[in-house]
Amino acid sequence: MTPTPGPTPITVACLDMAGTTVADDGSVIAAFSAAVEQFGLPRGTPGYDQALAYVQQTMGQSKIEVFRHILGAEEAAQQANGAFEEHYAASVRAGAVAPLPGAEQTFAALRRSAWLPGSPRRPGMPCSTRSAGGR
Repeated sequence: MTPTPGPTPITVACLDMAGTTVADDGSVIAAFSAAVEQFGLPRGTPGYDQALAYVQQTMGQSKIEVFRHILGAEEAAQQANGAFEEHYAASVRAGAVAPLPGAEQTFAALRRSAWLPGSPRRPGMPCSTRSAGGR
């Protein structure tokens, strides 16, 4: 008789945000829109429309990489990324971002099992409270 294998241990936990663990009520797109407009592409111009189309196509990718593609220059991309983070954080503070059903329980279970920084088994690692940024 072959022994029954035990549960496979978790070695990696990778969680998405918008639409997976949180409902953001369009906050990601609004933050991108504000940042793109603030750093070189005014609303209503063809460049703005193309930039927002690119944002939609690349949703889920690194935000800084998206800004690098849209704006070209590294400094502008870094500034736009910072503006994105500020706009998105403001949406979080305003209550426009809420956990989806089961998300909080999942994070709590991962924290208890030492898979998230800040868990009791990883006391030297602070739990991240950043809500955006592509990092």
